[in-house]
Amino acid sequence: IAELKKNDPAVVRRQVRDYLSYLDRHTTLVPRLCDAGVEAHVVFGEKDDVGLADEERRALEQFPRTTLTTIAGAGHFTLNQEPGRIAEVVLEALRAPTQA
Repeated sequence: IAELKKNDPAVVRRQVRDYLSYLDRHTTLVPRLCDAGVEAHVVFGEKDDVGLADEERRALEQFPRTTLTTIAGAGHFTLNQEPGRIAEVVLEALRAPTQA
């Protein structure tokens, strides 16, 4: 908390507004992800408050180069909560054959 209090509130407000503006410009990343032409792994914690809308999930599930993974019991900070499981997902992705 002491470190956070060192932040200039005006700077933090500007950063948050800029970030929200960025998100507003790109309401969904699904088309850009599908158009990238690469293998993609989308990983979420089961209890994550941030997630995919139903139509985004359907689009990603229909795209053959996308793998969706849900980490059971994890929240938004899945990387910190389940580092071993995340390592397994990364290793699975590296071992998987890629499409030409």
